[in-house]
Amino acid sequence: MASSHIEGERRKNMSELEKRLEYARYDSMPTEELQEILRKHAHGELETEPDTQELYYIMEVLAERRKQQNK
Repeated sequence: MASSHIEGERRKNMSELEKRLEYARYDSMPTEELQEILRKHAHGELETEPDTQELYYIMEVLAERRKQQNK
């Protein structure tokens, strides 16, 4: 039983890691492009809608950049 739980947690953590690696592409995107993705999402203009975690990641990247600018 414990083995099953551990395996489930491992798969969950791997999935989260894979998503983080996939989202890392946003780290190098220009700020304007990230803002445009959020704008288009808000207006329903994207061909493929990003998932909620993906949107949060973009917002985190933008927040971190603003924080760095204000230093």
